[in-house]
Amino acid sequence: GHLATPWSCGHEEWCKRYMDQLWEQGDEERVRGLPMSPLCDRSEWVANTAQIQNAFIAVLAQPLMEALREISPDRQAIEKACVTHLKANAVQWDINGP
Repeated sequence: GHLATPWSCGHEEWCKRYMDQLWEQGDEERVRGLPMSPLCDRSEWVANTAQIQNAFIAVLAQPLMEALREISPDRQAIEKACVTHLKANAVQWDINGP
């Protein structure tokens, strides 16, 4: 997915599009009087996009890709195509984020 896309190939843009989608869902939930879904409250998370992305990478995406690497017949390809980019993107979010 977009989390393992190199930063220079649109990682940040795809993450922002995803967050916009979540926030639009939250806006609709608010209008309808529904409980707010996790990460969908624009007022709570808009300033913390970098924190959200790094948490998602650390808690879900990186462990998943590392597990995939371990069962893959071509571990080096998974490392190069996914794990390396995940780690680099996390660093970039630290640099660019609040």
